[in-house]
Amino acid sequence: GLINSKEDLLSNLKDGDLKAIKDFLTPISHNPFAIQMLSIMNSKNNYESIKLIEYSRVKALVEGKIKVLATFGSTAPFIGLLGTVFGIIVAFGELSLGKADSSTIMYALAEALILTAVGLLVAIPSVISFNHFNQKLKNEREQVEVVQRVINSIQGS
Repeated sequence: GLINSKEDLLSNLKDGDLKAIKDFLTPISHNPFAIQMLSIMNSKNNYESIKLIEYSRVKALVEGKIKVLATFGSTAPFIGLLGTVFGIIVAFGELSLGKADSSTIMYALAEALILTAVGLLVAIPSVISFNHFNQKLKNEREQVEVVQRVINSIQGS
């Protein structure tokens, strides 16, 4: 049948309508996913290797950069907060010794708040990037599932 959405594509895969899938992929053959799918559908051999290659590609994407972004996003605010606490301790220490005027205290507090801001400046882009790449990863996983369904359909025919 006619394919207009991801659901239509999955339905055609389930029904084993490979002609409709080829008709859908051919006009967008510049797309890397379409290129991959068309080559798989045209080759009819070594399907298990193709599955492993797809799985390895997605796994490498996951294990690399996303963990680093998650670590930065989750720890940077705490490092900034720790700097703030130390800065406030220093300000109160100078105040308790009686050797600090108001400008010295204000400077120490400003320094402490700058450390918080730096922590947030690291954390916010990290979390945004993590969410972006996590969504990309989800899309990649869905594409691997589609590739696996195509391979299974081809093997069954």
